[in-house]
Amino acid sequence: MKLDLKTFLAFAVAAISADTFALPPPPPINIVVLSRDPDARALLLAYLTYLEQKGEFRWEANQLNAADFADCLANETYDSACVKRVLKHAQFPGAGVAIMVEGAAGLQRWRCAGRGVDWRSEAKQQINVDLRAALFAKGEERLAARNAAYGCLISAAAESGW
Repeated sequence: MKLDLKTFLAFAVAAISADTFALPPPPPINIVVLSRDPDARALLLAYLTYLEQKGEFRWEANQLNAADFADCLANETYDSACVKRVLKHAQFPGAGVAIMVEGAAGLQRWRCAGRGVDWRSEAKQQINVDLRAALFAKGEERLAARNAAYGCLISAAAESGW
């Protein structure tokens, strides 16, 4: 039986496992969400779970606890410099990110801090996120909200040496 080139290539491609071309999973990130408002915290946690399920990042078994940041609360908001100090001195491997959130349903203000002294990209790490658009909008609006959220998280992770 003589095989032509097309048939040979078709068999060769079919024989190669899909796993051969799979990308490795993203590195894990330790994340803690800081908010005085339990609803804002719950909504942000739900959105992060959604992003993780989409494969945007891998959430590390959390070694960060919101109680560790209690001294950073000043005038109903979290002090960024204090949060960064706590992250820097926390004992765990890998990237550490604290997301300080204000606002509840709908529009939220996020400040994503990593373990570095300086902000890696302050414009990307201090954003407004419309969770309704991020979850339910169509097309470009949804993508823009998701990209902003992902940029905040990844910039802070990069600041942590990710």
